[in-house]
Amino acid sequence: MTDYIQLVKELLTGFANLRKTLDLKLERMVRLEERATSPAAGELTGMPSAHVADILGIRVATLSDMKDELKEQFQDQIQEEQRQKKQIEHLVSKLTVPVEQTVIQMRYIDGFEWEAVNESIFGRESDFNDCVRKQSYMRRILRAHGTAIYNMAKVWELEEYKCEQTRT
Repeated sequence: MTDYIQLVKELLTGFANLRKTLDLKLERMVRLEERATSPAAGELTGMPSAHVADILGIRVATLSDMKDELKEQFQDQIQEEQRQKKQIEHLVSKLTVPVEQTVIQMRYIDGFEWEAVNESIFGRESDFNDCVRKQSYMRRILRAHGTAIYNMAKVWELEEYKCEQTRT
């Protein structure tokens, strides 16, 4: 079972890291696009200059090549992200406790911080803003997270066991 718990943890953290990587790559692509379309550095006199046009052409071509390479990497990583997301969603769909489902979905699929997950689930409670109670609710969130990982690992192990049984 501990192997499957580790697999679930690796799947979830890998997915979160891939999401961050994709966000950063997207930001980089946007910046490259901005740079490629911005005027060339140097003195702008308003007069046409062959030298500036040459530099700009080289710069645009180089940045365009970089952007194309990033787009290709981006597409590969998006496919991997979608594959991992489907796997996570499948495991989450097998959870029977709504709070466990929501904690995993909000934290990993939606990318919310722990405080936002806590507030979303328990924020309507009348004593939520009490400092001690808020910490108590956070502990409940973290316990639900741990239980969800354990239950996802059980599902994964059971499904692999069933696959092995059908093969033999």
